[in-house]
Amino acid sequence: AFQKDAWTTTISILQNATEAEQQLFAATTLKGKVPRPYRILRPIFHDAELTMIDHNDLSTQVPESDWPALRSQLLILLKKYAFGPKPVRVQLCVCLAILAIQMQTWKDVLQTVVAALGNDVASHACILDFLRVLPEEVTEGRKITLSVCGPLSPL
Repeated sequence: AFQKDAWTTTISILQNATEAEQQLFAATTLKGKVPRPYRILRPIFHDAELTMIDHNDLSTQVPESDWPALRSQLLILLKKYAFGPKPVRVQLCVCLAILAIQMQTWKDVLQTVVAALGNDVASHACILDFLRVLPEEVTEGRKITLSVCGPLSPL
């Protein structure tokens, strides 16, 4: 129940806050609640094979069946903050990018974001922020962490 309340409260603050500090706090909190997927490589020495374990942390925060609703809510918030303040807008772009990476059923990411933001020239800065953040999250957000379960051998 707490997890759902935290999501609801954070989104509510973003919907209703009028001060930039409150908006940035809520956007940063929301970004922290949308965890990045990560991979851990663990060498298995008994059969000389590497096993890769994927962790999709978003599903521990929000059931996968609720991801489309989360996407809709993030798009609504992104449209609201498309004109600024820029730090809030960028945090929301990061949230949406992380969701897009994990939501494999979402095939038309760019078209959806552009359509949600509309044709207003002023929203172009928001679209550009999203286009900048998305590849950063693909490369930076999916860093591979090596976990060694025994002594290292020289290369």
